[in-house]
Amino acid sequence: MEEIFGFNDVIVRVTDDEIVVNKRRYTKEEYVAIAKDAAEIITRFGDKSELKAIWLDEKKRTQALEYLKSRDVFLSVVAKIMISESNWKEYDEYDVLRALIGERPLTRSERVRVFFEREQLEEIPEEEQREIKVVLEYYKEHGVKAFDIAKKIKPDLIEQLMMRFYE
Repeated sequence: MEEIFGFNDVIVRVTDDEIVVNKRRYTKEEYVAIAKDAAEIITRFGDKSELKAIWLDEKKRTQALEYLKSRDVFLSVVAKIMISESNWKEYDEYDVLRALIGERPLTRSERVRVFFEREQLEEIPEEEQREIKVVLEYYKEHGVKAFDIAKKIKPDLIEQLMMRFYE
């Protein structure tokens, strides 16, 4: 089976045997190894707290994703070949990076469920509870972009939410 991914100026073709990034060919094993090496560099050798710090800072996150792109690494491709052939679209880029540094990835729905199990939302005002629920529902479909959009409207609430969400 072949699947084509488009990333602005880059075309990635994934087949059963190889990954082709703008005519550069990799076996799946080579591609995953390159991705793991790049993730190790970004996170300073697999430091989970470093990954979280990068992910919470939109500028650092963008720089990390650009670095990955410079190494021909696209996290949706990694998710498809390394985590799940069938439901790879359900993984946030953060969790794909977690998988690359040896952590168990969660789907976006699992991450939301774990958050609600862990957090005591009853302690915050009802209006903020509703806002958090709306953002997290949007997150299930769109990933971290939900936070980036909501941060423009409620920066303090969303900053606090992201700190607790990406545990």
